[in-house]
Amino acid sequence: SICDNQHYGRECELTCPMCPYNQPCFVATGGCPVGCPPGLFGPGCSNKCTVGKFGTGCNASCSPNCERVGTAVFIQCDHVDGTCTHGCKVGYAGRSCEQ
Repeated sequence: SICDNQHYGRECELTCPMCPYNQPCFVATGGCPVGCPPGLFGPGCSNKCTVGKFGTGCNASCSPNCERVGTAVFIQCDHVDGTCTHGCKVGYAGRSCEQ
């Protein structure tokens, strides 16, 4: 069967990710024609970036000026836009603590 623009899979039972430019996903895999939206990767764009990474292709690293909590090894930021999860280290400000 042919799925609508929002679904994929053998029975069209899976929901497509929000592909860039509002393109429909591939019916067989759920992948996006121009890659996954920022913050996501993998088959069907179903995986969030690993901790410490964000953005398109998960290629950007969280700011070293983000505050760490407790004994956290990795700096945490939003997987889509890089906003520091726990705020900024003392002396820094801004969405990703760049100021």
